[in-house]
Amino acid sequence: MSQFQLTTKLLKLSFSQIWDEAKLEWNLIEVEKVAEAEAEECVCGKYPIIEICTIKNKINNNNARVGNSCVKKFINKSDKIFRSISQVKKHIDKSLNAETISFAFEKQWITQKDRDFYINIFRKRNLSEKQNGWKTSINKKILDRIKI
Repeated sequence: MSQFQLTTKLLKLSFSQIWDEAKLEWNLIEVEKVAEAEAEECVCGKYPIIEICTIKNKINNNNARVGNSCVKKFINKSDKIFRSISQVKKHIDKSLNAETISFAFEKQWITQKDRDFYINIFRKRNLSEKQNGWKTSINKKILDRIKI
């Protein structure tokens, strides 16, 4: 099973070509368990998969059939949100994850400008003082609104 292969194939079906953003484009449409004789191959290359999830891209309407163990890595939003918020509650200067930023934006807790800024700083280690201040400000906005 290859996370790289999963990411590469789903990026080809996504609108965004940035994985942290592209994975947020996908919604779970259907879950099914099939007999071993009807097993399929996951986009990651794993075979056989009998627990199959159909996912749909909400921007371009592309579909993909993915194994349950793979789909949990990027559609299981709630777990990731809880972990991210918990980490930032302990250390306000830590970064929130893409799922939490997306959730906050959907809830209109942060602006489009805040969301775009955070997406641009994902995976960056050295931020300027101004960038750190803005990130911390966004973190506080979200912590003030979320009930965890």
